[in-house]
Amino acid sequence: TIIAFCTDHKLRTLSNYYIFNLAITDSVIGFICVPFYTVYALMNFHWPFGRAFCKFYNLLDYIVCAESSLTILCISVDRLLMVKLSPGVYSHKVTKRRTIVVIVTTWIFTILLYGPAIIGFDVWRGYSIVAPYDCSVEFTDSFSFTIAASVFEFFIPGILIALMNFLLYLDIRRRSRNFQNLRRDSKAAKNLSILVATFFLCWTPYT
Repeated sequence: TIIAFCTDHKLRTLSNYYIFNLAITDSVIGFICVPFYTVYALMNFHWPFGRAFCKFYNLLDYIVCAESSLTILCISVDRLLMVKLSPGVYSHKVTKRRTIVVIVTTWIFTILLYGPAIIGFDVWRGYSIVAPYDCSVEFTDSFSFTIAASVFEFFIPGILIALMNFLLYLDIRRRSRNFQNLRRDSKAAKNLSILVATFFLCWTPYT
């Protein structure tokens, strides 16, 4: 997806900017986070890469996971706007600049959500609860922060994604008299439904 988006100008639609962003987060998880965690797990959860890299790893892992969640929400909103608005209105309201601003804003939000906590939670508290050669985050014992982060990373995006899907379904039923529109919108609804199901299936055990 990343290579195709970068090399094929025809694929650089505004909607595909979100797909490109999602591909980046998923690639980081698949090619960086998962391999290091696999080594960590195979070594009986003994982290051999040092404390500094542990914090960098956790920072990267938490940020890209949260960014993936918010990107799916952006895709859901974009699909709803694409269906509800006419092509002219959609192209006027959803511009390249606004799309990039939304993506940058989600990255800034996820960095601010987890960055300070992962880097400095032990400094603010005055001591570390992470044992030597372990690679857990310092806020695992902070119920309030864990709940707050879960709300912003999972519950709010999950509810909004489900709401977008429901509104899309209502719009499809309203358009059902036009067969051509129905086929187009049904495909969009199906894709979004897959996103919703996958989102909850993957994130519920993690959260």
